[in-house]
Amino acid sequence: MLLAKNYFIIYAKWTLLLCTYFPSLSLATSTCRDSNGNNPADCFMRAELTKAILYKAPAQAQGKLLTAGAGAANWAANAAAVTAAVGHSFAKALEHVIAANGNNKFISYNNIPPDVPKVRTKSNSKGVLMMDTGNDDAAAWIVHTVPGFPKARTGYLFPPAEVQKGHLLICLTIKEDQIDTIAMTLRIATPLIYYNDIPDAQMDSRPNLKKLANGESRLTPPLTVTQDTTTTGAQSLKVTIYSKGEKSRYEIYRRVLVRKLKTSIKVWTTRDKFLKSDCKTFGRNLKLVTSPISVDGHASSLENDVSQWIVSEPGNKFCVVDKPYHKSQAKEPAMAVCIDDATIFAMTLRIATPLIYYNDIPDAQMDSRPNLKKLANGESRLTPPLTVTQDTTTTGAQSLKVTIYSKGEKSRYVWTTRDKFLKSDCKTFGRNLKLVTSPISVDGHASSLENDVSQWIVSEPGNKFCVVDKPYHKSQAKEPAMAVCIDDATIFGHFNRIAQNVENCV
Repeated sequence: MLLAKNYFIIYAKWTLLLCTYFPSLSLATSTCRDSNGNNPADCFMRAELTKAILYKAPAQAQGKLLTAGAGAANWAANAAAVTAAVGHSFAKALEHVIAANGNNKFISYNNIPPDVPKVRTKSNSKGVLMMDTGNDDAAAWIVHTVPGFPKARTGYLFPPAEVQKGHLLICLTIKEDQIDTIAMTLRIATPLIYYNDIPDAQMDSRPNLKKLANGESRLTPPLTVTQDTTTTGAQSLKVTIYSKGEKSRYEIYRRVLVRKLKTSIKVWTTRDKFLKSDCKTFGRNLKLVTSPISVDGHASSLENDVSQWIVSEPGNKFCVVDKPYHKSQAKEPAMAVCIDDATIFAMTLRIATPLIYYNDIPDAQMDSRPNLKKLANGESRLTPPLTVTQDTTTTGAQSLKVTIYSKGEKSRYVWTTRDKFLKSDCKTFGRNLKLVTSPISVDGHASSLENDVSQWIVSEPGNKFCVVDKPYHKSQAKEPAMAVCIDDATIFGHFNRIAQNVENCV
């Protein structure tokens, strides 16, 4: 009995030693990993991480990370610089992509492959699809935005020039039987495969993967494909992949994503001079996120952030898209990977909404005020044009009626800067819009449009005075806006006197 115990202790010590100093000899790395890339349990059991999302803002060496479980509650600093070969989530996940392993086999695709200059392709997809060909059912799909990355079997190298740019990397742990489903959608997107070492035995049982690897990527109609899959683990994520072929002539953001998701979407991507925000259809709006944004304190802008992503409104969907919002992509293959998860959605939604920099209202007060709670949590934007009207009153014996809404219902005088497009408008009787001439006098104090940044209106007739948060510019038709209106004869009288001179109406 004592001898057996001694043998066990010796065996455990050697096992721990081998796992510590020779991790690649124990298990193939074919799944996503935690924030620091280390998984002490790997030597005895495979501790899978269902997801890891790294958002590296421009000029940030480390970036911010979301992982599964408790790690999904908040953004956390990546444990090491993305240029480091060890010590962080994606360096570990790619461990047996950059170095040889007998069991981990993979396909790498990138429209700008490593060390291959001036390759011509219509695809913009970048990623790695890998699997453990041993006895373990382990696989992962990494989707990213980094050109020339990763280098297969030649060591870890994150391109130094890309540190100055904003990048997004996503790792999803999947089951091996989901690989062919993903390959089906990749065939539509026609990615440029620059490395493949998956054995024929694995290919033969996965017809779409085999066709993808052999370049049989183009399909006949239907020209768009939707595939659902899930990540592994107890708290699995629902993942939906949307692909379109170049012959579809569909613009992927409006013609595919808005229609498939059946919601409005907020879009972070570069844009051209043709495609704009689109709010023509109620509940199916496409709104462009303004630049710059903040990723948990890390600033990013469209000038140096090459990621493309959307969030649904309403809903819990976060999607990564491989093409920017440019008119030219209607004639190119494209793909979007969408994750349905409330926590990830909340994190990205906060990026796409105004930044609340201070809040100390107790939870007890928040819980009884759902809209205040949503505002504090970053769920602050409504679908423009605003269709909600809210009435309230001030306190005191002579309370004021205050209405919060988007557009007045009566003709009104307008004090605000104006652009070269929008003018006074008196075409409709009783529904005129008249611009107050500059300068004005506020009880003897002169003010002019050149140095007055306020925007307000008074109704005609009536007793309404409203403060508006946007100027009278054509561009604000596609932006969120709000007006706060006070119904009070005295206040109205003061501002009506200020607005006595108006431009000629057309």
